[in-house]
Amino acid sequence: EPKQKTRLVLVDAMDGANGMASPMPYSRMIIFLTHPLGGPGPLSRYDDWLRLVITHEYAHVLHLDMVAGIPKTLQSIFGRMYFPNLFQPKWMIEGLATYEETEQTSGGRGRSAAAEMVLRMAAVEGPFPRLDQATTFPDSWPAGQTPYLFGQSFTRYIADRYGREKLAEISVAYSGRGVPFLVTSTGERVLRKNYKHLWHEWQTSLRNHYRKEMDKISTERVTASTPRTKRGFYNIYPAFSRDGSRIAYSVSNGDEFPGIYVMNADGSGERKVVENVFSLGSSGASVAWGPDNERLYYTKLEIRRNSSYYNDIYYYDLAKKREVRLTKGLRARDPYPSPDGKRLVFVVNKMGMTRLAVLDVPRTGRRAIQEDGITYLSGESPNQYGTPRFSPDGSRIAVSLWKPGGVVSLQVLDRQGNKRAELFADRSYDDAPAWSPDGKYLYFSSDRTGVFNLYAYELATKKLFQVTNVTGGAFTPSPSPDGKTLAFSSYGARGYDIHTIAANPAAWKSAKPYRDPYPAARYEEKAIETSMRPYSPLSTIYPRFWIPWFGYSHDSGFMVGGITFNQDAVQRHTYYLTGLYGPKDGRVWYGFDYFYDGLFPTLRLHASDIDNIHSNLLENAVQDTKNYEEKQKTLSGSIIVPLLRTSRQHFLTLGYRWRELEQLTDTTGYSIVIDTVSYPPAEGILASGWVSYLFNSARRYSFSISPEQGRTIQLGYERLDTSLGSDFDLHKYTADWIEYIGLPGDHHVLQVRAFVGTSSGDLIPQRTFQLGGDSLGDMTVSIDQQTVHLRGYPVNEFRGSRIALGSLEYRFPIMNIERGWNTKPLFFRRLHGALFVEAGNAWDGDFDRSALKWSVGAEARLDMEFAYYVPITLRLVIAAGLDEEGETIPYIGFWMPVLF
Repeated sequence: EPKQKTRLVLVDAMDGANGMASPMPYSRMIIFLTHPLGGPGPLSRYDDWLRLVITHEYAHVLHLDMVAGIPKTLQSIFGRMYFPNLFQPKWMIEGLATYEETEQTSGGRGRSAAAEMVLRMAAVEGPFPRLDQATTFPDSWPAGQTPYLFGQSFTRYIADRYGREKLAEISVAYSGRGVPFLVTSTGERVLRKNYKHLWHEWQTSLRNHYRKEMDKISTERVTASTPRTKRGFYNIYPAFSRDGSRIAYSVSNGDEFPGIYVMNADGSGERKVVENVFSLGSSGASVAWGPDNERLYYTKLEIRRNSSYYNDIYYYDLAKKREVRLTKGLRARDPYPSPDGKRLVFVVNKMGMTRLAVLDVPRTGRRAIQEDGITYLSGESPNQYGTPRFSPDGSRIAVSLWKPGGVVSLQVLDRQGNKRAELFADRSYDDAPAWSPDGKYLYFSSDRTGVFNLYAYELATKKLFQVTNVTGGAFTPSPSPDGKTLAFSSYGARGYDIHTIAANPAAWKSAKPYRDPYPAARYEEKAIETSMRPYSPLSTIYPRFWIPWFGYSHDSGFMVGGITFNQDAVQRHTYYLTGLYGPKDGRVWYGFDYFYDGLFPTLRLHASDIDNIHSNLLENAVQDTKNYEEKQKTLSGSIIVPLLRTSRQHFLTLGYRWRELEQLTDTTGYSIVIDTVSYPPAEGILASGWVSYLFNSARRYSFSISPEQGRTIQLGYERLDTSLGSDFDLHKYTADWIEYIGLPGDHHVLQVRAFVGTSSGDLIPQRTFQLGGDSLGDMTVSIDQQTVHLRGYPVNEFRGSRIALGSLEYRFPIMNIERGWNTKPLFFRRLHGALFVEAGNAWDGDFDRSALKWSVGAEARLDMEFAYYVPITLRLVIAAGLDEEGETIPYIGFWMPVLF
């Protein structure tokens, strides 16, 4: 039982189902109200979404908040800093929570036919994830679901074999260990067996179990279907064009930006027609053709007001090759046009509740439709509508409907939304209704046999037929206009692909009666008293921990102290605080950053007092160099104006900065040499106003070795002025452009970069531009930086009031590894390389092209995961400077990826 309260934050800022929990710096759960709904393969079964997701996240709190022994002692000293159970493989953390969501509710992923489908096909067809792959989120299928689904099943295997109490015993034992990552030895101590051996035993038991299941399925003829795609991951929601010649479908995988593809009905000529981000867990991935075969209607997730991730309806005009936004701010999904193309029916989601609505399709898309332009067909309710579909004559609407308690039904409504028929009302998952062209049948997918198959309901006779009999899963049916073919999403061991079969009623068999396999939902309800009051951040914003930290400068000596940071429960206030003390002369360093996000734009305040070190800045008469240290006290304030979209981000920052520079290094006999002229370091007040603009459209995907499309641009201007309190007058400009060009071949990239900077006015020698040294990764240079990197030359080798750098780098994959070492905290993803050539210089006066300093080199890079959480890229670099000051320099270092 946690010693402190757990904060529960309910958020309606995303049209996707999710939740998260953390014990640091205090126990907090964040729950998104949107329900998981729709296909293909809904992985979560639930009778009450909030109960299920809170159960999962609170299991995390109970598990991760545990401390005993040495960690408990450490917490008594340092506060809520070290939680041993947080440093466990992902399959242990997510598998336990997924196991508990199943045990404590009548649903959960442990009772989902779609989750069992993933396990079944991996066990029988392969590949089956290895134990080391489940320690993190692997990139290969089933990717991020691996720790949840396979972790849950493995946790259940341990509980069934050794007793459920052993799960708690493992967690308690691990929470008392003073050294992290002792996963295997803790398991052996409790279970007397190695996790690696248990994993193989469990895999074998699954294979034997599911082979029997497949043999049982195969007692009746397994449906033979024709694959039209073969790439795996998500190829879902096929839709025949109105003339039957083409199939559109949604695609999401680890190699490209998600989008909508169109292919010929025989699978040839596939091409991506429009990029599109869609929810895979909360409906909205379906595609629908307009009657003219020129429009594709779809749902698109987009960032709204820089913080929320909401659905809206778009269409793509195939003839004009342009995307048109139909709705704005409606949180609308699953559009489907009437047969005449004049109306769209769709679902609206808000605060965890949905309703059906229609709109008149405008002739042009000049203005997006808002709420006053739609008509609601149902009231706001906890019922969850999905994939509404007009009948071929436009008189009826078929829709799937989840109801509280876990009942899922298919309903037929009239044009005004009045219920005319309810086909089923049980706990089978009936989804994605589709009318036959003659309106005689209603096709849909269902797990009523424990395996997702396609079904057809004959409306006149009320007879139900099973259309397919598959060993994997069949979802989202779409009949061809002539009624002779069914396209659908078929699940195999590598994901979903589009398949087709003949729509032959004579081959269908009568569906067996449904038998509910799920336990009744019975919960002990406890009456509690509640109260309401305005939100205050005070109860959560104060510091909860500190981390020992150290520093050093030649003048101040060895510094000791700590770092702390925190954020209030609803993330309006964030701060970072560092304090160090040097016993040598009583020097105190500090740094404080505060961000306020309760309004737009973001406010940032900064204060610091540190020793600033300029490497190899000073030079004497015999050209010996040494570092220069100065005391730097800074106060600044800025506002950050973001404009965020899924595919691109803009940040405009305006600020004021006050700095006081005080010399610490004895410069006797030394000076700063710039273009053969010697200068003493400057002291005094630097007060400036500044503006910075950052644009990013660079993209990287699961299997990328680098950003491989788009660009990152940063522009900056700073003005030091005596009217602002400065002792100096100076103008400074910087511009940095990094372009990523995808080359033929999977994930081959050409990176092109150009950076220029210039300053004019009073000279501040230690603030001039400095060039040389190893690259720090795909990071642009900001206006407050002086150092720019040129591989093959010593750090800060060239200095001047002007600077330029250009580079060309070819990046190529070598090997996709995706291997770890059992439960150890190292996971190796990809090995890749790079060849580069770059040139630059820093100077005063006029630019001399012949004075550019050139270098060439090669790199080997290893992408890996450390401590189950931290992505890093290890680098081995050989760089050769081609000019007099250049050297052949080996570098060994690492990058951490920049994520936007």
